[in-house]
Amino acid sequence: MRERAAAVGGELTAGPRPDGGWRVRATLPDVTGPWSPPAGTERPDLLREQRLADPVLVFAGAVLPLTFALVVAEDWTAASLRGALPGLLVLAALLTVHALPLLWRRRAPWTALLAVLATSWLWPPAVAVLAVPPRVSQFLDAGALTEMLAVYAIGVYGGGADRTWPAWGASAVSLSSVLVATAAAEGNLTGAGSVRVTAVLLFLLLVVLAAGLFAALWGAGLTVRRRRLRILAVDDHELTTSLWHAERAADAERWRLAAKLREAVLERASAVVERARQGRLEEVAAEARSALTAMRELLHGLSASERRGGQE
Repeated sequence: MRERAAAVGGELTAGPRPDGGWRVRATLPDVTGPWSPPAGTERPDLLREQRLADPVLVFAGAVLPLTFALVVAEDWTAASLRGALPGLLVLAALLTVHALPLLWRRRAPWTALLAVLATSWLWPPAVAVLAVPPRVSQFLDAGALTEMLAVYAIGVYGGGADRTWPAWGASAVSLSSVLVATAAAEGNLTGAGSVRVTAVLLFLLLVVLAAGLFAALWGAGLTVRRRRLRILAVDDHELTTSLWHAERAADAERWRLAAKLREAVLERASAVVERARQGRLEEVAAEARSALTAMRELLHGLSASERRGGQE
């Protein structure tokens, strides 16, 4: 029973009550929200995996776009690379700041998502003010990988579907706005008198594409969450059933011990008192010795049962 409780992040205690009787108490986690096992009950291997997963995702969100900038653009020369080095450093800084909130995606998924969306708005002013070369700034778009991971985390750790559905829509609108603003800062929205129309059309197209992608990621996160909650619910049901059977077994054991006590001690003690009242003193000592022998055997049997229970 203790192993079952620990497996779902709970705790079970059993023992005699101060006022008599026996108590079996189980404390189980609330499976309706994000869950993490209490301190001391985590599996070391799983805990290590969880501690490594978030930094790996931050690394992926920050380094992959920078890697693309260096690898995909195959026409880098030594001179062009030296000229683009400041822009690459700005790109690395922006992507790192953008991806760092993923470290809190499990404990505070909403805070992590809002921080990711907020840091993405650093891209347009960085491109406009720092004059990042276009061949470098175009890889800021790959930073959307961080938004994808944050939206997925909302589905897994943020709560039910009725509480998290705005996440994918807000993320799509925010990311599309950032990409359009970055393109405008780079000067890619050209055309006299039609810049606004181009920006609106591009924004609507990006919103549709991003909304479909984010909705799919959010749905995948919800699927993982529901599967995890189903597993916890099954374990909780099995634990509750085990506790019920244990309580019935404890009641049966209590009645058995009471019957033995009545038979071995109380009835013999009553016989001693009755014989003493009748003046049959020669039989009192024999009955008293029989009562003490029966009590000693009962206590010995209880001690042996406790030792067996401790070994098990």
